[in-house]
Amino acid sequence: MDFVSDDYLAVGFDPEPRTYRLYSTAKLDPRTLSLYPELAARCRTYHQTGFDKVVLFLEDGYREQLKDSLRLDLALRPWISGDSDTVLGKTEPLEIENALASETLGHLPHVGAGTVQFLNRVSTQVPRAAIHLGTERAGIPNVIRNALASGVGGELSRGCAERLQPYVSVMVHFHREDLEELKTLAADVEGQGYPRTEFIVVASGPACAMQDEASKLPGTVRIFTYPEAIVNAEAWNRGVREAFAELLILIEPGDRFPAGALEALAVVSELDSRAAWVRGKTSRDNDESFGPLRGALLRKTAFRQCGVFPTEPFFQGREQLTWLHRAEATGLAGSSIDAVTLHAAGAAAQKAGRLMLRPDFNFLIEELIRRQGKKLE
Repeated sequence: MDFVSDDYLAVGFDPEPRTYRLYSTAKLDPRTLSLYPELAARCRTYHQTGFDKVVLFLEDGYREQLKDSLRLDLALRPWISGDSDTVLGKTEPLEIENALASETLGHLPHVGAGTVQFLNRVSTQVPRAAIHLGTERAGIPNVIRNALASGVGGELSRGCAERLQPYVSVMVHFHREDLEELKTLAADVEGQGYPRTEFIVVASGPACAMQDEASKLPGTVRIFTYPEAIVNAEAWNRGVREAFAELLILIEPGDRFPAGALEALAVVSELDSRAAWVRGKTSRDNDESFGPLRGALLRKTAFRQCGVFPTEPFFQGREQLTWLHRAEATGLAGSSIDAVTLHAAGAAAQKAGRLMLRPDFNFLIEELIRRQGKKLE
């Protein structure tokens, strides 16, 4: 069979769906290389110490089969069945999109709503099917050949395009290692059943030890680490910059979403496109230490208009309130809904994430002068 890529490639749609080769290599787990002796014999291989894959240089032995581009006729979503035979089955567009998004959106710089829409085109405009891979590996290529020849993918997959719901990025800052809470939070986000989410984890200090575990979590999960402890505002700002979604939610370890919370917030944001944030009720609204934007749905455009959260020590614990006042001063406004959209962890859990830093007295003096001058005006 002709070959384009494993696994990074470029995709275009005009004038037809087509894939383009970027690299001339493939990768295999070292333990499986012995299962493909012809590959090992015909290709130069490279295995760097500490890297989990062997790199095979395909042009050495497969130059004729290695193509610059090929028409994109069928998208197959792979599953390991455990049975001996390989068979095809049905798959939904969202399964294809999520499989593409988990890698593309996490690894491609400068992604955003346009990238999401493009992946949706792949999942809805290209024939698709699930391929349940059997243990008899020699039979797998024939199943793929037959699917391409018969057009079975088109029969399984053509249908009405679904409504493209906006992506939502849920962000949390861990300042200490807590694998169980990390898994529970990821499961809570996934359990919302909202079709398009990413979970951004910013880990600082001891929490960096969870980096490997985060890669094993379900859904689209990305983790960013800081060896030294950082304030919450710095963690949130990193999440705002890195998120590919235009709708963002800040939570704390210990927080939980009631059923349907993400859907409810996203629906209101679509109905009121001018709202810079959408807030629902929380289980701790009367707690003075509770951040006013915790659990709210924030538009990324609001941060582009009035900047990110203040990180100076003077603002610790009041970062969200300060940002909210700044946003309102620039003319931004939000919406609210009566439904409870967050069961918040106690104030103690939030306070534990703050850093007790030596106060910057020069900054305090400048801030007092600025505020006094504003009052005189």
